[in-house]
Amino acid sequence: VNVCLRHPWKTNFRGNLSTGWHAIGIGRDFATLGNNGTGIEAYAHGRYFTVTGTDGRGDLEDIADFVTVTLTPLHARAKAKAAPIERPHVDTTDQLVRDLRSALASMRSDDRDLWIRMGLALKPLGDQGRALWLEWSQTSEKFDPKDAARTWDSFKPEGTGPKAVFAEAQRSGWVNPAKRERKPPEPREQGDSRPQRPEPPPADIHGEPDDWPTPGDLSAPIDGEPYPLAAFPQAAQNAIREYAGFGQQPLPLIGSSALAQMALAAQGLANVSINEHLVSPISLYLLLCAVSGERKSAADKFFGRAIKAWVRKTREERLPDHRRSVAMAAAHKIRIEGTKSKIKAMEGKDDPESEKELERLETRLVELEQNPIVPIPLPSPSYEDVNPASLAYALATGWPSGGLFSDEAGTVVGSQGLGDDSATSLLALLNILWDARDFLPTRKGAPVAELRGRRFSSFLMMQPDLLPKLIDKGARTIGFLARFLLAAPRSTMGTRTYAEPPASWRALEDFERHILDLLALPLPIDCNGEDKGARMMLDPPVMRLSAGAKLAWIAYHDTIERELADFGEFAEVRDVAAKSAENAARVAAIFQLFDHGRVTREIEEHYMAGGIAVAAWHLAEARRIFYEADTPEVVLDVRELSAWLTGKGRELANRDGEPIIDRAGVVSLRDVSKFGPNRTRDALKRDVAIDLLEESGHVRRIDRGRQRLLQINPRLLVSGG
Repeated sequence: VNVCLRHPWKTNFRGNLSTGWHAIGIGRDFATLGNNGTGIEAYAHGRYFTVTGTDGRGDLEDIADFVTVTLTPLHARAKAKAAPIERPHVDTTDQLVRDLRSALASMRSDDRDLWIRMGLALKPLGDQGRALWLEWSQTSEKFDPKDAARTWDSFKPEGTGPKAVFAEAQRSGWVNPAKRERKPPEPREQGDSRPQRPEPPPADIHGEPDDWPTPGDLSAPIDGEPYPLAAFPQAAQNAIREYAGFGQQPLPLIGSSALAQMALAAQGLANVSINEHLVSPISLYLLLCAVSGERKSAADKFFGRAIKAWVRKTREERLPDHRRSVAMAAAHKIRIEGTKSKIKAMEGKDDPESEKELERLETRLVELEQNPIVPIPLPSPSYEDVNPASLAYALATGWPSGGLFSDEAGTVVGSQGLGDDSATSLLALLNILWDARDFLPTRKGAPVAELRGRRFSSFLMMQPDLLPKLIDKGARTIGFLARFLLAAPRSTMGTRTYAEPPASWRALEDFERHILDLLALPLPIDCNGEDKGARMMLDPPVMRLSAGAKLAWIAYHDTIERELADFGEFAEVRDVAAKSAENAARVAAIFQLFDHGRVTREIEEHYMAGGIAVAAWHLAEARRIFYEADTPEVVLDVRELSAWLTGKGRELANRDGEPIIDRAGVVSLRDVSKFGPNRTRDALKRDVAIDLLEESGHVRRIDRGRQRLLQINPRLLVSGG
């Protein structure tokens, strides 16, 4: 029961208890934490307290935030620590999950009746079914995470299962990839002497599932969580959903594109304060790994339109003054050099007139040096191909708010800036910019300007094989990756059927209006310094946390901190986890600025809850990404071969039109090498992977004469329809 201070206590319901009473309260809702073996349960509906005694005592308190911020992470550890949990009633395979995701993508989740029926059908799959259902649910503008969690927990399916999803999708015109008809062999002409492919004799094949062991789980032990889209401000949620219906990229890719633009627009306007000693900028660094063809550029282009249009317009408006100031600065420099030349010409002259002229020239030189003319800066597009010296100088002398944005970060990783000689310098500079610390470069031969009062965000999208290169260059050792919100979402390729663009982009245009409202606010320039504001050094006001927001932040910080200890949940990603709470505060400030369109004194509690949800999701992603990065190559070989045998391999046919994997799940090793995954086409790697698959009960070798065959465990070939 969620008892809330903000609502009056409605009733004490006294049942037929001889030694106690039932307490029922009304308050803010939260997602149910059911029994999963951790000993933690929390319910906001459908339950009541049984209180021993004759009356209640103590003050009423709101426990929603305590449940959401403190108990939920502890409750979620059941999965990571392999605590006993309720096992799904249906065995899942990678192929089944792919087919279900494809089937769900063919249907709209707006129809509540259909939404509930699909949830009931997926419930027997346990956590995997829940993840699929929530992922599909978020494609609807009506999606409410609390309602979804409450509804899922209420499901008690009887007589339904994943087959119902396939049946419903097929009624909508979807074709199950596992049911597509194989191309029949062309009829042989009379006299065709080509040998027919012999069918293996039944005596050699054991195809009944009962004859096989339950296959071992070869999937990664850490699954990705549903993206917390509901944590975003409503205008951002609407724009992300609207574009997702058209672009069909993974939701974290689209969400990260939107969040990066929100950070770029907001970062110069305010700082966020936990207390008087913990004050941070609100810049964000995001890094997303996605394979080629994931439409990274398209998402970045859509959500970056507003800032790019503002940059073009503002540059045009400021260009005349900029050119005038450049000319004046050049003339000022000439006067300084001319004065120095005259002083040099006076050397050796000691008559009174010369001494008087020398004194006048020195006074003039001091006056010129103390009153520099600084060119008026122009807003610049985000930087991409950089090295430490050029980036530091451009940001120090240019617009005070910038970013390193790239939808193909190979141009950054492979640029001169990340060559072996300067990689550490650039990464260290980017660390300084994330912290918004002052910095004076001292590299000999490079133009020098002091970095002060600058804000800098970064959004790098790269292919997965580039992340190890960053790590090899010391990105993790010096804390560079620790500052990033990391993501490597599951690909949607293969499910993106053609979609017409919407007749209008109302939600995206509303998102852009919010961005432009922030850009229209005057930057908080420090005009009291020696340059009188000429260099546009930022001095942002501080947004503090409200009392409720601070309690939520402290609870999140302390929960993470406890898990940094040896053998804790985040012990292997201490570098990232240690900065997660700070990132949560930054995201919260950005959300509130975006929603309100102005700087406010305090950050409200629900924005902090949103910031925590986003930061926690990215922390879980970092843990999964680094875990998989440490996975041995042979394990990756085994996973990919297993996925091919139960997926793509079943769709392939030889030149005679016959499937290379027959109905009994039998395939020749020759065809595995010829058509299988690239990484296991080498005979040695293939055989090692097959050995491990055989040990795990996924396959059996069958040698019949000179034929070397492989049979797949029939339990892995059940695809739900």
